[in-house]
Amino acid sequence: MKNLLTLVGGIFIFTSCTDSYESDKTNDLSPILLRAEVVQSSRTITDENGLSSFAEGDCIGLFIPGTEYAGEWSYDGYVWSTGSNPTWENREDDFEFCAFYPCSSGDITRESVTMPDLTSQTGKLSDIGEKDFLVARCVTSYSDNDGVVSFTGSNSFEHVYSLLHVSIVTQDDNDVLITGCRFVGDGIVEKREYMFGSGAAEDETVSVGSSEGSTLEIDYNPSVSVSGGLDVVVMINPLPDGTYLDFSLFYEKDGNPYVAEVTLPGEFYKGNYNKIKLSWVKEGLIIQNNEIKDWNVITTDDILFQGAEL
Repeated sequence: MKNLLTLVGGIFIFTSCTDSYESDKTNDLSPILLRAEVVQSSRTITDENGLSSFAEGDCIGLFIPGTEYAGEWSYDGYVWSTGSNPTWENREDDFEFCAFYPCSSGDITRESVTMPDLTSQTGKLSDIGEKDFLVARCVTSYSDNDGVVSFTGSNSFEHVYSLLHVSIVTQDDNDVLITGCRFVGDGIVEKREYMFGSGAAEDETVSVGSSEGSTLEIDYNPSVSVSGGLDVVVMINPLPDGTYLDFSLFYEKDGNPYVAEVTLPGEFYKGNYNKIKLSWVKEGLIIQNNEIKDWNVITTDDILFQGAEL
């Protein structure tokens, strides 16, 4: 999926292209057609040019009422299509459709939708789209939209993970090399599956496997100069209210290894985008500001982020 970024009045706004089939009204067994877009202000970010849209080759999974497994719908750049020929049961009643992105092949049930692996992330903004996970619901009848299941407007796709953007800035006279960083929080990258409940309020993510997945490490080999700034952007599982996220930065200065550690403030809920700026101050870093784009903008007091020689 293509993702580009627009900043309007301090709030990130995303739009997407919309495509659908022409309806076939002459068929007694009316075909199910599909329209889909990404809800405003909820998509992840990979570029900075102002647009978010589904791209050619994207696949979403669609649960149709009365079926056990998800059907795979692919996008060719213009329309969505599927290898099967799903039809409406009738043209009068309302039916609920559930969808998710991305969709892999295989038998996928509503109670067990595989979510992307968060353990191997690069921290690069451009790679975030590979880890994103979106879900959507739509209650509609054939007569509402001439047979089109429309995941648009309030029914648009929303992302499930929490997006964290750590921006590190320094003055030009700081000779610092970043060798790696670490995020630690309860279950932040543990493997999970998504379960569609009887309603949106009953949807949940379920842990699978034995790994706790509380640590995400990113290594920079070769080391990265922080001169001019460095951005570390990662996806994590949402954290409950009151849960903390610890951050460690490993670096070299004057040939000596150091580590700087801090507890990050923020609201790491489903769909939140937290941006935290760290500034170099003498032998440490401070949290310059902390923002939650889209829903709220929260600014914290400066927090001294001290470095210690290893």
